[in-house]
Amino acid sequence: MPLASLIAVCWSGYLIQALGVYSVGLRFLAKVKPLVWPVKMKEMLVMCLATCSGAATLPVTMRCCEENAGISKEVTGFVVPVGTTVNMDGTALYAAAVGVFLANAFGIPLGLSGNVIILFTALMASIGTAAVPGAGMVMTMMVLSAVGVPLEGIALIAGIDRILDMGRTAVNCYGDTVIAAIIARSEGETLLPGINIGKYAAAS
Repeated sequence: MPLASLIAVCWSGYLIQALGVYSVGLRFLAKVKPLVWPVKMKEMLVMCLATCSGAATLPVTMRCCEENAGISKEVTGFVVPVGTTVNMDGTALYAAAVGVFLANAFGIPLGLSGNVIILFTALMASIGTAAVPGAGMVMTMMVLSAVGVPLEGIALIAGIDRILDMGRTAVNCYGDTVIAAIIARSEGETLLPGINIGKYAAAS
């Protein structure tokens, strides 16, 4: 049950980030319909769930941005590869949740300062994490060290890491496409018909 709770917490965070935070960026900065975007990126999302690797999904992500969303090759070719390396929102969410979970499991009180340390360390450690399966779990050891949680505690979540990895990889890659859309819009690019809010308004 505790592990099921951790899975629920992590996936809730993934959904809030993807459907909440990113939707705000899509709606107000990229000027596209947030609910349409996941449909345009469905091939990428399936690939993320299957491989748990942002690096392996990179070609699919770039193709979805160019062919499905109408983002130029110039923007896609710069933003998406950089995002694959440094944009790890899902990994940061995962590391923070696991850090708190294992601290509780070992009976280590965190308090406000401990939670802030976990938040900051997870955020910093996620930048540059390798976009390969299981890398997030290794990176989480930095978070555990920062608050004095025994590193062997990572074995407690090793059995369910694949389930958590699927979600964090999808969030990481989805975020790359959202940022690419925002940059493309800022450069004056017009996204594919059917995504643009103005076209929806005109159709209605």
